[in-house]
Amino acid sequence: MPGVQDVQVDLATDRFTVVFIANDVSVDQMHNAVKSLGYVPKTVSSEIGATDQPASGEAPEPVRSALAKAQADGKLLFLDFQAKWCGACKIMERTTFADENVKETFKNYVFLKVDADSDAVATKHYRVAGLPTLVVMNGSGDEVYRHVGPITAPDLNLALTGLSNNQNLE
Repeated sequence: MPGVQDVQVDLATDRFTVVFIANDVSVDQMHNAVKSLGYVPKTVSSEIGATDQPASGEAPEPVRSALAKAQADGKLLFLDFQAKWCGACKIMERTTFADENVKETFKNYVFLKVDADSDAVATKHYRVAGLPTLVVMNGSGDEVYRHVGPITAPDLNLALTGLSNNQNLE
């Protein structure tokens, strides 16, 4: 397609990124091309994808309520940013999150699923650029762990067990 500079495909997360020249092709044309492939298009500015800076300001709902519960319970908050259309998210739901060891480890956490589409404010606030994105926060709302993309049950369990055993919850 004229105006397309680059197409990056990540089969592990069932996502692709199209970089295009806005003067040569319209956003509507790009959205129609993406829809014709059976995907739901989303336009993201390259600045939004930067995850090297922590979120600032008050946490948006539903994260704020979950964070308050984590503080009250003396637990860490585990955020699972996912979407209904995300293939890797569905696989993790059936495998990683269904694992008995992971379920046991989650007892030490307040667990919150955040739908990247319907909770777009929270998704943007935490600078989620790919799905699934897993974020763990302490009671002060500081991010202590982030993983983007699928992860196996043993790897997730190892990371979470280490965090809950060694992390200052405040």
